[in-house]
Amino acid sequence: MSTRIVLCMFALAIAGCPIGPKPADFGPAGMRVELSLTKSLPLAPPGAEADLSGELLSADSSGLVVRLETMEANRLRSKILRIEYAVISSGKVQRTQARPGPKPPTPDDLARLRQVSRYPQGISHELMAKLLGAYGQDSLLRVSR
Repeated sequence: MSTRIVLCMFALAIAGCPIGPKPADFGPAGMRVELSLTKSLPLAPPGAEADLSGELLSADSSGLVVRLETMEANRLRSKILRIEYAVISSGKVQRTQARPGPKPPTPDDLARLRQVSRYPQGISHELMAKLLGAYGQDSLLRVSR
């Protein structure tokens, strides 16, 4: 009798495994963001294109933190940028209807942006220092008016 109960519990446990979300159901943490800016990026040559595509790390009421990938000396490099909404002429974020632009986002749009960012809770000073160190930066590159 006890063997039947154990076998029955084992069969139920095995049957329950495929139920529910799987790791493959979840996309990458930070979604791609495409932005057109009203001014050129820091460290860019004068007149350089002001369009960028990168990973959305964080969003708050005054701007976005983005990891931008660039080619330098035939190597892919990443830079962490803080971009104020005032310099964004238009934007698009993967898997959301939020469109970053020159005005601060509505509370609903900000919530959507945070949901698809790598750090939805924001980036603390300690975490920012670790990120900057990992990408070989001394300070956060800021794009503002």
